[in-house]
Parts: sequence; C-alpha cells; structure tokens
Amino acid sequence: MKFDDFINYNRRNSDNYKNRSFQDEYRGSIYSGNTNRGYDSNDKIRFILEKIQNNKKLKLFLITAVIILLVIIIALILILLPLLLKLFDYINQNGVQGILKFITEFLDKLWRGSAS
Repeated sequence: MKFDDFINYNRRNSDNYKNRSFQDEYRGSIYSGNTNRGYDSNDKIRFILEKIQNNKKLKLFLITAVIILLVIIIALILILLPLLLKLFDYINQNGVQGILKFITEFLDKLWRGSAS
C-alpha cells in the first residue's frame, strides 16, 4: 500500500488493497489456516455494537441496567458514608499507628481464639 493510499483512503483504495494476493498468503503462513485470528476481538465488538444499535429492546434493557447499576452504587455510597466518616474520624484521632495497633490486636485475638 502506497503512502497516498493512507491519505486518500476511500472505498476504491480499500477494494484495491483487499484484492492483493500477498495478504492471504501472509495470514495463512502465520496463523496456519485461521485467517481471522488477529481481527476477532474487533469484529466481535463491532458486531455487538451493531446489534445494540439496531435492536430497540436490547438498547432499552442496557439503558435500564446502567441506570439500576448507578442507583445501586449511589445507594451503597450513601449507606456506607457514615461508616466512612467514622473511619476518617478514627484515623484523625488515632493516626495510622492507632489503626495498625487495632488491627494487630484484633488479629491476635482471632489467632488465640478469644472472642472478647
């Protein structure tokens, strides 16, 4: 493919490029018969995006799934916000050393088997 083909890329140039025979020989020698191996992921993604674009029910399902997922994430953040604020307050009062001391004491209690 010439440098001008990259600049003036249109359907005529792509058809000319596809008809060149060295391409098939090159793919066949590397991939041993599987000519689409290097392009599978792009083709699958393109196929999925075209299916989503053309199917109204699938598009509606994906939009509602994304909205539900965002609502769940926001709800979890709001539910865990007081816990996070308590954690930040504990860190502010005791520092990182206090957290490490608490964790080591807790793990020591678990190791020994005492519940108190």
